[in-house]
Formats: sequence, C-alpha cells, structure tokens
Amino acid sequence: MYEVLILFLLPMFLATLFYQGLKFFKSQKERITISVIMAFFYLILVIALLIEIPGYKNPGVHNAVITFLLTALAIAISTTITMNTFTGIFAEKYESLQAFLTPLISVPFIFALFLGGEVWQGRLYGSFFTAKLPLIGFIIDIFTKNRVFGDLKTQFWSGLILYVGFFIEMTLVMLIIYWYLKACTNSNAEKYD
Repeated sequence: MYEVLILFLLPMFLATLFYQGLKFFKSQKERITISVIMAFFYLILVIALLIEIPGYKNPGVHNAVITFLLTALAIAISTTITMNTFTGIFAEKYESLQAFLTPLISVPFIFALFLGGEVWQGRLYGSFFTAKLPLIGFIIDIFTKNRVFGDLKTQFWSGLILYVGFFIEMTLVMLIIYWYLKACTNSNAEKYD
C-alpha cells in the first residue's frame, strides 16, 4: 500500500519542485533548455544505476527504490518539459497546482509498466515492450525480435530501453495533451476577442 502511494505521490512532488525551481529563470527558452538538460542527466542516471549497482541483478528492496525513483524522475522531468513548452494554459496562480496534478496523466502508463506482461524463463521477449509501453513498445519490439541491439536478454539493455522508453512515452503523451489544451485555449480566446 505504501509503495503505491510513493509511486503516485513522488512524481507529483518532484514535478512541483522542479517546476518551482525553474521559475527562477525568466526566459521560456532557458527553462526548456534546462529541462532538456535534466532529461540528459536522467539518461546518465539510468545508465549509471544499471551499470554500477552491484546487486541490481538480484531482487531486493534497493531495486524497488531504484525503479520507483527512475519512474518518478521520468514523469517529473517530462512534466517540466511539457509545462515549460506550453505556457499560459491555466492562470498563473494555478501553475503550482497544475505542476502537482499533471503527473496524474501517467497513472494508466504506470499500471501498464508495472502490471504489463512478464518475461518468464524460456519465453522470448516477443511483445514484452508492447505490454509495458503501450504507445511506443511495438516499435521497440520490432527491433528486439530481430536482435538489432544484440542480446537484449541482459538486465542492462532491457532496463535501459524500458526506462528511456517510458520517459519518451510520458513526454510524448504530455506534449500531445498540452498541445491540445493550448489549441483549445487559443481558439476560445480568439472566439471571445
């Protein structure tokens, strides 16, 4: 029960923290640039954790902490990228609330990530990424079936593709939703002018 609360509340608090921290930069271009730099640091963190954690291949509590942290960071960083790309959708006084609630968009994707298809011994990856990443997983599965990336049964490669794929998926979903909200906001503003 506590794990579920942590998994849903941690991205909300991190997104709010990151967004409030980026408000110190006045230019939208600077905020977007720093958000993209945060995404690169996320990629480096994923690689470092998958390579350097000695017991990562064994199940344990530290694996759950790493998984929750990487998932929360992916959601929070994609939220800051999206909110800094599409500004002015809601009133300025609601931006903190917006940063806090935007990660809730990721709830169905978190369920797919953690409750999606499992890989059992002797079973090929097949549709593993499609089950875990509903929007872009089928593209990844095409490449993994043909073994373009080498032996993807290793913990490192499957973990890297899964975490980075989840980040890309969250960013795309949030950008599409915010683009639609911005388009609706602009059309309503033009209608009343």
